Amino acid sequence: MARVPRGTLRRKLWASRIPCLADVLHEAPDSRCPKCGRLLPGGGHIRRVVPGIITASPPIRPTQQELVYDCVVDGFRARAAWDLGLSELLDGGRHMADALAAKRWTKWSRTMTWALDRPDDPRRAEALGQGLILFRDFGPSWRHQHDELDALIASLGRYWPTTSAR
Repeated sequence: MARVPRGTLRRKLWASRIPCLADVLHEAPDSRCPKCGRLLPGGGHIRRVVPGIITASPPIRPTQQELVYDCVVDGFRARAAWDLGLSELLDGGRHMADALAAKRWTKWSRTMTWALDRPDDPRRAEALGQGLILFRDFGPSWRHQHDELDALIASLGRYWPTTSAR
């Protein structure tokens, strides 16, 4: 699992604000992969970086190729997936939530626990995967140690519910 530093007051003050997982799981335009119909990481909001501009750029509609590239099953993350069952992957999420609670990152621990308490398995896998993506992007983990976390996210992606592709 990704190494998590201890949650001291100084680190918590410097840490990013925790994005709301319920907002990510909310359906938005261009939030699903055009190939498989799975929810894209971050709810389909591809972060754009515009060099030299400090303010936020106007939203640019992503192309179909960008949407597929960002998918956890059809995109570049798919090669990191492990061949594990859903129960083993959910146990890995529980282990991550327990490790976060032990290191005093209670808000992140509650986010993972909320995802694991979803009623049915596909929605639980989707919520946990999106929560782990938020943790990877905004959480207290070391920025260069994401191999296991990316593999867990890509492995959970196979179990996310799909809709008919456009």
